[in-house]
Amino acid sequence: MATYNQTINGKNNEKKDVDASSATIDFSEQAVASGESVLVFNLPENSIVVDAGFYVKTGVTGATATGKITVGSTDVVAAVAFGGTSDVLKGGAVTKAHTGTGAEAVVTIGTANATAGVVEVYVEYIEYTESNGELTNY
Repeated sequence: MATYNQTINGKNNEKKDVDASSATIDFSEQAVASGESVLVFNLPENSIVVDAGFYVKTGVTGATATGKITVGSTDVVAAVAFGGTSDVLKGGAVTKAHTGTGAEAVVTIGTANATAGVVEVYVEYIEYTESNGELTNY
């Protein structure tokens, strides 16, 4: 069986960076009813989502309120309960997603209305057609 070295072809030997986007949702300024969605940011084209989640800065009123993160048509983080506790990370298994020509990142609230509290939403991704200019060792 032959082995081929693809690191020397084209841009395969250039390092890629992991980028991140984040947004803050302050439910006391923008209450969100159960079943409603909030567009938090747009992700660039040709990217692969590798991680995502929530940082609950201030406990959410409507402690049973849940949130999920969707990129394009893929739920990258399934619904998780925010809870009334502050300063906690929430998330779980992340479903990888491809952004194609670009995709919206949306948070959908479920179970109960979120009427107060502050949540930071983050999504990490790799733009695989971009590089940082450094070369790998090949």
